[in-house]
Amino acid sequence: MRRLPFITDDEMELLFGEDIFSVLTRLSRYDVEKRLCVNCVKRCCLVVHCELYDTQFPECPIFNLRPVVCRLHYCHLFQKDCGQMVEEVSDIFFACVMAAESSGILSAKLFDSPPLVRCAPEFVSRIDKIMQSVRNHTLNLQRAVEAINVEAEKYRSLFD
Repeated sequence: MRRLPFITDDEMELLFGEDIFSVLTRLSRYDVEKRLCVNCVKRCCLVVHCELYDTQFPECPIFNLRPVVCRLHYCHLFQKDCGQMVEEVSDIFFACVMAAESSGILSAKLFDSPPLVRCAPEFVSRIDKIMQSVRNHTLNLQRAVEAINVEAEKYRSLFD
């Protein structure tokens, strides 16, 4: 948990268990198959003011390190075919956060992000120029993704 808000698939599986990770994998496959998130006009990332959001990116630039809440949030578009799974994942997420908070675990807030500035201001500061370059079309998207991931890994390494 020290490396939150950025978390890998393996860390998610360790944290939530094989069964939940399996459900998340199925939901991700469903999303890719139906292209729900990519084609969504509301774009949850925009609504929560994620500093990494830009319409030019086909997916989150730190997809393999995205925060827990990003991995466990599935909007109404998933309800038709996956409603029960989405509800269970949501219930588990909130139960975990509430249990951590009631136990006095201060880092429980790291489950609930973005905006990332609340829990990783150093990271946000480091990627600000990269994101400005993306928005100004002065940096190749692949290079931007690589640079953002380098910064995310640097941030995570602070907690090793």
